[in-house]
Amino acid sequence: MTQNNIFETLKQSKNLPQLPQVMLRLIKACKAEKTSIEELTGIISTDPSLVSRLLQIIGSPYVNLPKEVNSIKTAVVYLGIDTIRNIAISTSAMHFFKLSRAVKAFDLVRFWYHSYKCAVMARCISEESGFSNPEEFFLAGLLHDIGRLVLIQNFPEEYQTLLETPLTEQQILSSELELFNADTPQVSAWLFSRWNLNPLISDAVLFIHESAEQIESALSHVKILYIANALAGPSALEKIPEVANLTGISRPRLEQIMVLAEEETAGISKSLGLDLAGAGEAVYETAIHSEIKDLSLFFGTLQNLLQARDVEAILDITQNGMKILFHIPRVFYFLLDEKRIS
Repeated sequence: MTQNNIFETLKQSKNLPQLPQVMLRLIKACKAEKTSIEELTGIISTDPSLVSRLLQIIGSPYVNLPKEVNSIKTAVVYLGIDTIRNIAISTSAMHFFKLSRAVKAFDLVRFWYHSYKCAVMARCISEESGFSNPEEFFLAGLLHDIGRLVLIQNFPEEYQTLLETPLTEQQILSSELELFNADTPQVSAWLFSRWNLNPLISDAVLFIHESAEQIESALSHVKILYIANALAGPSALEKIPEVANLTGISRPRLEQIMVLAEEETAGISKSLGLDLAGAGEAVYETAIHSEIKDLSLFFGTLQNLLQARDVEAILDITQNGMKILFHIPRVFYFLLDEKRIS
């Protein structure tokens, strides 16, 4: 099979992931300082899957929104921008990682763990490097290996044969080239190009498994994703000297970012019930499709609370959080009157 043939086959496939650009636009809009509710509503309305997801959340007894919330715009106002952003990110993750597990030997839980950790690392490193679009790096890190899922989905028998014996990552990439004349980074970069994402991000995905020496002269986008992937993998501490020369970030700070990324990923993994020892694909199924919604809503409420500017805002956010998270329709507050006490 030639490389042209593999991509022609994939073009005609019904198993290609959908365009994530709406997710990226929504995440960027949520990060902007002057984004209007109308703008967010307009972006959401262009993606039927995201509208469906949000409507499911609105109508769920878990959320317990009031009856007057009967539109996307009202839901955006009620849930808050940070919650909407987290729903967008989690919906993106769920959409891309729910591809068919046609190859039993493939560990989808570990694949998710590495991808999410790489995403967090890429976001942190881009922020540290002064980039204004860290969520773009997050999405690139999250989906940098999406090409592997596409190959598995479209060529399960060939991939099953490939994984019959334990292989290193480099051996898997070599085997992919032999079988398909294209490897995971090439397929991922091809998808990024089809999605019209930033070409620099597409290049970063394409060169993510090259040697550190080859990356030294590359652009910053390539370096950031390369470092994130290296430090999100096994033996990460041993790779710090190798990648430290690719960035102006100090080695102690890189180690700190690694710890923070591991803590965030492990915390989310634990909350979702993911078993890295290989206990269960069934656990993965329920986690990614349902529990991540709980996590997204919780973090959105928490972030809103941390950004509250006065007591009134804190009380209002707390009341909404009680409704969303714990089904509590009404909250009464008893406030201490310090003047009367004194």
